[in-house]
Amino acid sequence: MLVDLVSAAQKEDWAELRNVLYKHWLKTCPKLYSINNEQPWDNTGFNEKLINEQLFVPLVSAFCIDSQNSDSTLNGLNKLAGTDPTKKTGQMCGHVFKNGELTYTCMDCAQDGTCVMCLECFEASIHKNHKYRLHPSSGSGYCDCGDIDAWSDGYACSNHTKNDEESHKIPEELLLRTRKIVDIILIYCINLITQQDDAALPKDIESVKAELNRDVTTAPQYLTVLYNDETHTYESVIKVLELYIHCTKDQAMLVATLVDREGRSAVKLGSKNECTKAKDDFQRKKSGSTVIRRSVDRSLPLAVKVMDTELFAHQNHAISLLNWLNIQMDVFPSLREIVGEAMLAQLNETEKEIVIEENVTSMEEGQEQIEVKVEEESEESIENMEVDEESTCPQKSEAKTLLETILLKDTEMWKSARSLLHQMLMKTVFMNYEQKVKFSKTFIQHYDKIYQYFIDDDHDMDISVVGLSVQFLTVPALARQLIAEDDAFSVIIKTLISHTNKYIKEESKRFDFMGRSFPTELKRSLNISRDMAYLLNAVPSSDGWSPELRTNFIKGLKHFLNFLHHLQGMDEVKRQAGEHQIWESEWETAFNILLRMKDVISLIILWTNTNKDVHNEILLLCLEEMDQHPITSTDENGGTHIVVEVETVSATLRNFDVLRGGVSIHQPIVRLIAGLFSSPDFVQFLKGQTENEMEVKIRNRVKLLGKDFYEMSLRVLVLCAQSVAQLWRRNGFSLVNQIHNYFSPLCRSEMFDRDILMIQVGCAITPPVDFLLHLLQRFRLAQWAETSFEGFVKQGRLDNTKMDTEDLSKITVTLAEEFLQLIIMIVGERFAPGVGKCPSMSGLQREVVHVLCTGSQTFSHIQHKMSHDVPSKRISLHEAVNAVADFRKPLATSAGQFYLKNDCLNQFNPFFMHYSKSDQSQAEQHQTKIRSKMDKSIRACIPPKLPEFNTFFERIPDILRNPLIIRILRLIIDRTTKRNRFSSDRLFHKALFIVGMALNEEETNPEEFNFTGIAEDTCGLIEALEGLQGKQESSICHLLLDEIILKYKRLRGLRAGTSKEETTEKIEKPNNETVEEAKLRRAAKAAEMRKKAMSKMTNMQTKFMKQIEEVERKEDQTTSNTNEQTNVGKVDFYGKSDYDEDIVRAIGTDFPVCIGANRWKAEIISERKLTCILCQEDEPVHPTNGKPMVCAAFIQQSQLFTHKNRNGELMTSTSTSISPKDLLTAPATLQYGVDVSTCSHSMHFECYKTMFEANKNRESLRARQQHGSHKMVEPEEGEYLCPLCKRLSNAAIPILPATQITPIRGFSTVSGAINEEFDDWVARVKRQLDMPCSNENIRKKGHSRKRSHSERSLLDLEKQAQKDEETTTPSAGLLALVTPHSETDPAGIVEMVVRNVENDATNEFYNELAAMFLDQDPIANSVSPINTPEATPIGGTTPRSNESTPDKKPLSAQIQHALHTLIRPFPGLVNSNRLCGNGLEQYEESIKELGKNMIKFRKKGNESKTKFIEKHLKGYVIATVTWQSAAHVARAISSYLHYDGKPLFGALNTRHRDCLSAMARLCSSLSHNLQFLQNAISDMLRILCCEPPVASSSSVSSTIPQSPPAGAPSTSTSTPSNSSTNVTANFTFLMQLFNLGGPKKNANLNILQVDILSLAISLMMSIGWTWHNGNQLLNTVGNQKQRQLAPDGSVDEAYVLRLSLLAHYFQIFATYEENDGNDVQMTEENEEVVSELDAQTNQLLTKLFFFCRPYESRPRRMDLLYKRLEEGAQNLLRPIALIYHFLTLIDPPEALKDPSINSSEPLFRYLSLPSKIEEQISGSLVENLFSMWSHAIPRDSFSRQEIVVQPVRPNLLVDLPLKYSQLINQVSTFRCPSIPIEESTSNVPTICLVCGQVLCSQAYCCQRIIDKQTYGACRYHMSQCSGSVGIFLRVRDCNLVLMTTRKRGCFRPAPYVDEFGESDQGFRRGNPLQLNKGLYQKLKQLWLQQGVTEEVVNYNEIDFRNHQYDWGHF
Repeated sequence: MLVDLVSAAQKEDWAELRNVLYKHWLKTCPKLYSINNEQPWDNTGFNEKLINEQLFVPLVSAFCIDSQNSDSTLNGLNKLAGTDPTKKTGQMCGHVFKNGELTYTCMDCAQDGTCVMCLECFEASIHKNHKYRLHPSSGSGYCDCGDIDAWSDGYACSNHTKNDEESHKIPEELLLRTRKIVDIILIYCINLITQQDDAALPKDIESVKAELNRDVTTAPQYLTVLYNDETHTYESVIKVLELYIHCTKDQAMLVATLVDREGRSAVKLGSKNECTKAKDDFQRKKSGSTVIRRSVDRSLPLAVKVMDTELFAHQNHAISLLNWLNIQMDVFPSLREIVGEAMLAQLNETEKEIVIEENVTSMEEGQEQIEVKVEEESEESIENMEVDEESTCPQKSEAKTLLETILLKDTEMWKSARSLLHQMLMKTVFMNYEQKVKFSKTFIQHYDKIYQYFIDDDHDMDISVVGLSVQFLTVPALARQLIAEDDAFSVIIKTLISHTNKYIKEESKRFDFMGRSFPTELKRSLNISRDMAYLLNAVPSSDGWSPELRTNFIKGLKHFLNFLHHLQGMDEVKRQAGEHQIWESEWETAFNILLRMKDVISLIILWTNTNKDVHNEILLLCLEEMDQHPITSTDENGGTHIVVEVETVSATLRNFDVLRGGVSIHQPIVRLIAGLFSSPDFVQFLKGQTENEMEVKIRNRVKLLGKDFYEMSLRVLVLCAQSVAQLWRRNGFSLVNQIHNYFSPLCRSEMFDRDILMIQVGCAITPPVDFLLHLLQRFRLAQWAETSFEGFVKQGRLDNTKMDTEDLSKITVTLAEEFLQLIIMIVGERFAPGVGKCPSMSGLQREVVHVLCTGSQTFSHIQHKMSHDVPSKRISLHEAVNAVADFRKPLATSAGQFYLKNDCLNQFNPFFMHYSKSDQSQAEQHQTKIRSKMDKSIRACIPPKLPEFNTFFERIPDILRNPLIIRILRLIIDRTTKRNRFSSDRLFHKALFIVGMALNEEETNPEEFNFTGIAEDTCGLIEALEGLQGKQESSICHLLLDEIILKYKRLRGLRAGTSKEETTEKIEKPNNETVEEAKLRRAAKAAEMRKKAMSKMTNMQTKFMKQIEEVERKEDQTTSNTNEQTNVGKVDFYGKSDYDEDIVRAIGTDFPVCIGANRWKAEIISERKLTCILCQEDEPVHPTNGKPMVCAAFIQQSQLFTHKNRNGELMTSTSTSISPKDLLTAPATLQYGVDVSTCSHSMHFECYKTMFEANKNRESLRARQQHGSHKMVEPEEGEYLCPLCKRLSNAAIPILPATQITPIRGFSTVSGAINEEFDDWVARVKRQLDMPCSNENIRKKGHSRKRSHSERSLLDLEKQAQKDEETTTPSAGLLALVTPHSETDPAGIVEMVVRNVENDATNEFYNELAAMFLDQDPIANSVSPINTPEATPIGGTTPRSNESTPDKKPLSAQIQHALHTLIRPFPGLVNSNRLCGNGLEQYEESIKELGKNMIKFRKKGNESKTKFIEKHLKGYVIATVTWQSAAHVARAISSYLHYDGKPLFGALNTRHRDCLSAMARLCSSLSHNLQFLQNAISDMLRILCCEPPVASSSSVSSTIPQSPPAGAPSTSTSTPSNSSTNVTANFTFLMQLFNLGGPKKNANLNILQVDILSLAISLMMSIGWTWHNGNQLLNTVGNQKQRQLAPDGSVDEAYVLRLSLLAHYFQIFATYEENDGNDVQMTEENEEVVSELDAQTNQLLTKLFFFCRPYESRPRRMDLLYKRLEEGAQNLLRPIALIYHFLTLIDPPEALKDPSINSSEPLFRYLSLPSKIEEQISGSLVENLFSMWSHAIPRDSFSRQEIVVQPVRPNLLVDLPLKYSQLINQVSTFRCPSIPIEESTSNVPTICLVCGQVLCSQAYCCQRIIDKQTYGACRYHMSQCSGSVGIFLRVRDCNLVLMTTRKRGCFRPAPYVDEFGESDQGFRRGNPLQLNKGLYQKLKQLWLQQGVTEEVVNYNEIDFRNHQYDWGHF
């Protein structure tokens, strides 16, 4: 085959070459692309190597004519052509962007926002130093680097800059061969991917196949193929797949994702009948609408095809070929042009035959499909189909080029095929300008059909061929060429009209959408407006108009006006006078159309402003078109005009009342006419003489229209004014929303601003009197403007209903205010283009000034307030803002603010046209505040000086000097003076402002503008103004009044000839006196207020000093009774009362010590008093005198310190058995921490219970439908919000009194170790623990160890157990009862034990406990999303594998009997309900409630076991859980202070102090529960003092449960081989705990698997109970009396702490590795490392390392090991120091409060430890301990890796890159790990901030199903990485996601900010972002303080939109 192929290529026999290729592909493709029988959707089985060898290598051989070729790329063509692919100079980059890849747009040089660069080009260009924006690509588009038309400067980077070298020409022979082979490939691929006959191959391939397989007949196989659509949901597709192909939900989700990403997927392989049945099932209509979709306006089923497997294989090969061809263009760049020519070239007859046959077949198939759809529709749908039959049926037309085939058949392809062809077009055709021109002409030629197919399709524009229009329509020269040569403007707008005509209402000829709001088909049709905006974006210069361009532009505009006709007058409203509107009118669609058209209208105006002839022709055209919309009247008698008379003037006006007639906000043609007047030079002829025929026609038209010229704009403005006056309130929210959008920045540039401009045009061409009367009549103020008006309306009431006089006056005044507002806007708004003599930048600066006049604002707020129009986008907003404002950044973590410069304050206009009512009020308040200390002239806010009007508008100010307006102003002033009901402060203010504007005009033009003279002659305005001076009526603007009078007199005096100085002196004298009086009055009032304040402060000081004296007197009396040498600490009232809860006096000498023999003592001078936030009663915290108080608290499970395994997963547990780690101490992995926090707000416990019950009752009384609503707080789970601060809480932590004021004695009062040295104490304790049981009675009762249990009679054992109930000791024989390998027959025991137990009345406890041992948790084997499998704790003998396990019933009976005998001596202990000593009885209930909550959050497990613990072992379990929780809280607070750089004691806030104080005292009070369980104390001591179990390869997992490594089998307790072992372990521990005979010597825990901090706290809280009458007994003593003791810092506690510290040092030695990366960067091998330690310390560390790890070589960096020891000491001792400070109330040394001191010595001394580490670890005792503990270290590397590395560090948040662009580029290459697609980029890549892993968030592809619940990628990862809370960063959205539960989560801005310090949530603005370290530090603090849940709940109170998300799917 290869020889034939190369031979045909050499002979240039292209037909033979095609045949050889087709035959080869027919043979090999079905094999290489074979379908997986079990999972047809799985493409991972394709052998890429074989595909390359058998398909692409032969193809390359044909290209290169080399039969020996083995390369699958076209690199060999470079040698033949003599080209170098690495040289890119002079080329366009053309890099096609992938989904999520970052694009860069230069704001200074890009022609428009679509011109972008890739990262590589941008970094090598000049634009990186300019202002730029960046946005993630949606996967369409390419880099424009090298395109001269795209950039005004720096068109190419350094890599693509053109040089002077001549382009290299390819040899003709090679060019021809490459072109022909490319033709064959493209025809083959395009025919296949557009093939509509699913049962056969295309005709050309089928003919070759028939020739190849003449004698072979095989039964074809078929596939059911599911195609993508954008209307079905994932859920519906998944459900269908589960139902009909019987796959799992995971497989269904995978298939659905494949279909969505690739566009199709095979779902079933089988015979044709089987596949057809599957198709029918998929498309069957169901009632639930889960299968039926809404496409456009018709219901269609899922798109499914039954396809021949051979065709499917060839289509897959076609996709591979296209992908390969795209890649080869980078290998052989010349291929780009060749492929482009092949696509654009005319097909020859043979090729045309092939393509046309396929087209005809597809057209016929399409016709059949439409007929089938018609049959399925209802009758109404059929009628609709008939109407549009011609437009919807595809026309049969010949495709002359491959490009036309691609364009016209785009919608027939699936997603991946479309995407590849679009990429090919971008890499080929768009890289060559001539080819781009041909493409654009072809596109415009078929524009209507292309959009017809797009509208009928349902895929997004990004994957449609219509999305390619941006690539050529944004090229300025090409766009104008298309308009001039191809009439592109007309083609585009006619296409839009043809697709929107169906929505026109016949009667009104306007769009009508009352039946359906914004239909999908219309939404897709309006994408055409985007092409119009692109086409018109490049405005031609004045000399850039050609005759063809002018003709076709005007022609296109005529069609555009036809479209605007349907919008003109749309959604007309009429006032509802009688009753409220029944239903809301549809209004949104019209605004949606306008939003898409407003840029087009703006661009049309910009085009017309560059050519006078075009401008005038279009203006005449628009005026003529207005004839189609005649102006209406409301005269019931048929008259059109009336005469309006006010005082002595009158005018004839059209008779129309806005309240009675219909008005539409949509007037696009009128506003287009107004926009044409923004070029005043072109319309100046309207005010002069002209002989131009066109101009004469226009002037006649305008003259004919008269006042109707601006009538429609005026009606809209009056409608808005009347709406403000509440005259349209019965019309509902439809009108309110329309008016809101009319004024909004999004629409106002083409609506409100254009109407104002139209009114200004009308004012410029209309006589002032007529214009004013027109305004008065429309505002219904003609009678109000008369002097005699007193409220009687002659022409009828404003409303049909009866109206009160007060309402009438309010309405009239409001309308008058709006009338004056319009006058101010007409005269004052001169900054619009063409209106005033000012540049565009001035208008933008004025907008910014008025935004900043409302207060300092962020840049994004300013940006949001700007008008969204095309001219504004072309001006730099940043430059405008910098010109008028100063930028200030108050804090590092807050956004910067812009503050208006003082020299811009004089531009403030309080009645600025774009101010809303709230903006006006805010601006006035802010201006009053900032101007309060400025000059009077500035405080007055006088009207600003304005630029001159352009010539056309220069007569507008004349309305201010018209006698009519002057009389109206005088009338307003007179009514204000009289306090007439038709006056208001706002009306008076506006009247004054208009007078000020008139005075400004006179000052600018004193000769012509004689306002003062006319005002004097008309009505004596100045007298009226002076009459108001100093009166209450003018107080609202008295300063403005003074300034206006002053200016009025000055201008009048200048006109009369009086000097300026005289005038000023006369006027200012009375004003100065008034001001001075006001100053004196204010000063006197301020002095009086100061006097009262000082008097109050003096009284408070006197009272406070008396209290101080009294306390000091008591202190002196107490001090005199103490020894003179004792150093008594002074009472620091200011510090202590704030720092501690009680006023304390510390007694001690020298350095403060809180523990040990030299500890200081603390005396309570005055206990703390608290106020209940519920009942407001004060209560002392006292054991007897006060009621119990509690603090609102929040308890949560925390994995902040949980160790992670090698895979980065949390080492949590699913085992729910009772194990040593549950009841003795926490494991080193810290699998589950219980975190407690409080807001410090206290309540009576009784008040708290009442509130809690009330919350629960309120919740239960809610309506049933509200129970399913989303709630942030779950009262059913015990949650509530703190009544004061609304912080989330779920418990109440008791506030206990200090131990010093309770009758409970300290451990030091019974300890006998005060004179004992540490070494002696440890030796003695070790001896006692190593000794066998010492009790004589016990020894006598026990049996001989030499006798085995099998030698004794079970009956004797039972009798002895019954006889010695009180003193029986379970022995090894009893252990044998429950060991699985017991050799005795269990049958007799069962009968005897059951009989015995049944007779016992107290058998409930034993039954429950035995059942609990054997109850295997059903979920133990399942992998929970919160926990990972864990090994079983082993404490007893491991059974041999070959021995059988007894049945459950006999084993249960044995355990019942054994437990009955074992624990019978302690029924009172087990069933005791007392948790604390006698001194704290009243706190019992609150402690119990808190304990239950802690147990609930400590471990989620089997419900029966949890209940057993709560019922029978409550006190002991609550104590241990509380101690471990206290350790966690103290460790967390200590870590937070450390990582925040704060001292241990100097920076504790109130929350921390109260939480630590409460937890410390709670720990102390719960010590009471261990006084009878001294064996538990011994077991804890044994961990430290006795030899650990010998470590072996499995010893790590044999003591403390650990998570197995990934992939390793789980050693779960539910496996049969381990069930008996588990029972033994549980029983052994309980026997050890309660055994009278003392602990067993060999049952111990591995010291490396224990958390030393938790162990130390537990031991320190309980060690005192081992002392009895001066003797320390470490085993249970019978007949004990109950005692009242508590930890107080005794010597035993100090020695336990020191021993624990040594154990922690050992853990560090045992786990230290030099290459762990945390402490050191490894040096080169031969480099000598110099240690910083002295020789003695180095030697000491070396010796101890040898004792620990004798088989290993010593580390080279002992200094790093020493630093690790220092860190470990700090981590262990800082939490204990916090707890013991609040327990003993001993104030710490000042060194621990100073952040600058970083020494460990003060901490060591405070805790009574040797001051240096060297002293702590020296001595023979330490060596012996290390040597003994070293047996715990496993030798094999695998087990060593599972040991927790010490010291423990919190799981901190990862570091982020400084630039946000770096982060986006990092994740742009991330591929979804679940989908086997090369280009399967994640739509929402999300980074876990705890570990840095990138996840595919909120996508079905990565969801997991666990226990029938779906977990999104982030949710599942959170359970494995950070536990119950998580923080994630959604990269492309620049959003943080904080998650806790499925119902709780929130979005927050990412800690990246722009140059203004603002975050960009959603990444919409696209500014370059930098990491704000302060914001990220805040996030880290939130994480360390475990405040994520609180933050989520608080944020949901602010933004309730977070309620709508199911956070479990993230």
